[in-house]
Amino acid sequence: MFRQQLNLSPKQHVGYWQRILREGVKAGEFRAELDVAVVTYGLLGMLNWAYKWYKPRGRLGVREVAEQFSTLALAGLAVASPKPRTSRKRRR
Repeated sequence: MFRQQLNLSPKQHVGYWQRILREGVKAGEFRAELDVAVVTYGLLGMLNWAYKWYKPRGRLGVREVAEQFSTLALAGLAVASPKPRTSRKRRR
């Protein structure tokens, strides 16, 4: 499991995912009305249970499944029109 390879406790692993999602919301890239905890557990559930149904010799390869997961997750998280990025230059 990926979490174990990084030597993270389950709580730390969830915390990292939640931080990423909060940063995406703060940046205006992810939808603010979604509950970060629910989205985190939804994404982790989707990823962690793939081993139950994925067949290496099945209809879709690993890359295709990863693309489907990415599309599903990002389309559900993304805001309709993200905030424009502002320049980091200071105004005088």
